[in-house]
Amino acid sequence: RKTATIGVVLPVFHESKHIIEAVRVIDQSVQSAGDTETHFILVDDGSRDDSWIHILELKKNMPNLTAVR
Repeated sequence: RKTATIGVVLPVFHESKHIIEAVRVIDQSVQSAGDTETHFILVDDGSRDDSWIHILELKKNMPNLTAVR
């Protein structure tokens, strides 16, 4: 069992090209720190690109992710 949870809040605005990689890199960095788990809160700030679609795709495989629009 993990001993700590780190919450990461990411505002997302026109980041469809970068959001998946950003979440992956942050998650790997936190996991490498030891007995920690990550909870992501991704907030779509009104993007008109495909950011929301990518956020929802991430959420399908990440129970530790909350999507807000």
